[in-house]
Amino acid sequence: MMYFNCGCWKRSYDVKDTKEDENKKSMKDPFEDEEPCFKRRYLISFVGFLTYFLMNVHRINVSVAIVAMVQSPEHENLSVPHDLNATQQMHHNNSQNEAQSKVKYDWSPQMQGYILSAGFFGYVLSLIVSGKLAETFGPKVMIVSGTFFSSFTILITPLTPAVHVYFLIIIQCIRGIAQGFMTPSITVLSANWYPKAERGFLGGIGYTGVHLGRSIAGSLSGLICDSISIGGWPSVFYIFGGFGIIVSFIEIFIVHGMPKDDPRISRAELKYILANQENVLTRKRPPVPWKKIFTSVPTYALLFAFCGQFWAGIYLISSHSIFVADILKYPIAQNGLIVTMPYIIALVIVLGVSYLSSWLNKKKYLSVNKVRKLWNFLGSLGFSICLIVIVTTKCEKIIGTVCSLLGIILSCVSCSATMIVPVDMSPTFAGSLMGVATAVASFVGFSVPIVCGALINEEQSVQQWTIFFIICIAIVLSSSIFFVLFGSAEVQSYNYSNKDLPESLRKEVNLPLERKDGLEKE
Repeated sequence: MMYFNCGCWKRSYDVKDTKEDENKKSMKDPFEDEEPCFKRRYLISFVGFLTYFLMNVHRINVSVAIVAMVQSPEHENLSVPHDLNATQQMHHNNSQNEAQSKVKYDWSPQMQGYILSAGFFGYVLSLIVSGKLAETFGPKVMIVSGTFFSSFTILITPLTPAVHVYFLIIIQCIRGIAQGFMTPSITVLSANWYPKAERGFLGGIGYTGVHLGRSIAGSLSGLICDSISIGGWPSVFYIFGGFGIIVSFIEIFIVHGMPKDDPRISRAELKYILANQENVLTRKRPPVPWKKIFTSVPTYALLFAFCGQFWAGIYLISSHSIFVADILKYPIAQNGLIVTMPYIIALVIVLGVSYLSSWLNKKKYLSVNKVRKLWNFLGSLGFSICLIVIVTTKCEKIIGTVCSLLGIILSCVSCSATMIVPVDMSPTFAGSLMGVATAVASFVGFSVPIVCGALINEEQSVQQWTIFFIICIAIVLSSSIFFVLFGSAEVQSYNYSNKDLPESLRKEVNLPLERKDGLEKE
């Protein structure tokens, strides 16, 4: 009888509830249960793509254009002192050779290293504080201002050498400072917007901006520098600097720091994002637990991994074009294509790897931690093997070209897997963690063109480049091995306050477990 009554009550309740649901369904927003085809988080991923694209475009502009700005030994008669004004420089250059549309400067390899390093030095300076600023004031203002000032400094770069080479160095340092606000801000934006299950894929889409930026800027920069009709090397800075300023104004209208701030997001998408994150976006962000962060072994493994990735990446976008020009003996137009062509291939491969990573995670074949370590190690190992082959073959032209292409592609795979790890480790403090990691790595990385310049300053030889490549192999491979052994892509305990810490992690930090009735277990 009791069972019958319960069944009747339940049947009555179901009928009544169904009618209420039908009434609500006819009145509710059609987008409440189903997300629209175009999701707003995809737009945020595109913003990340644009930001990384411009950052690397501007870096490549300088590294490729400097080859055209500096006179080669066989054209020493075209030497123009850097303290002449722009009119005198142009007149002198035209009188010497009609094929040269712009002046060239007599800068030593060591001075070129200082110019290329200035941007990375400024990048380090701003990274120290940019992560915390992005978490405090929101990522939007940091992304927009960083994009604008980076583009503006690129736009005025052609005017600076006529004043003095040191003014050019200062302007490149300011560019680096502006770009230092962009990377941690994109990380905060990713932590705020990306659901856990889609983080690797959406982050991978955003990071392909690095590869496309390097490929497009490098190939076009070389062609523009070699083209007299377009205007030569100054046009590189005018074109890409102007484009970046336009993008900064577009970002004002499409970027929103948090999903709840976007007036066009559907309720269904907002609920989905909030339900699939490890950080609590509805509460005030707690203070950064610096003590816990810097007493965590995975933090130091992350820092070392970043150092290895940045060392390889900064070499490829700063000094690799010098190796291709002076050792492999490619002219400027082909130089740009050889240095940047593999980034187009890497773009497709990174997207495939990102999708495969998400598939492996969803099928539970591999955890997020294992997937991140797998790609980091395979990419770093492949990059190192390519350099070993170049060294053992004495920089033979064909083998050196092929290995350079493969090395760039494999480096991109490794770096793409590593860059999302700060969000995996601590979505709540991803900006601060990314700021610290990139600051340390950039401090190490900005020495790459200086070390390279010092080694080849007196002698541009295969032997000197071999020494430099051995240093690269040691740093990149050891950092990857250390990350595999001691790193982690799991959420760390310092991501949570004591109140929000899950029971699975409370034991690790010796906190009492909570009972469902609100009382604490002993």
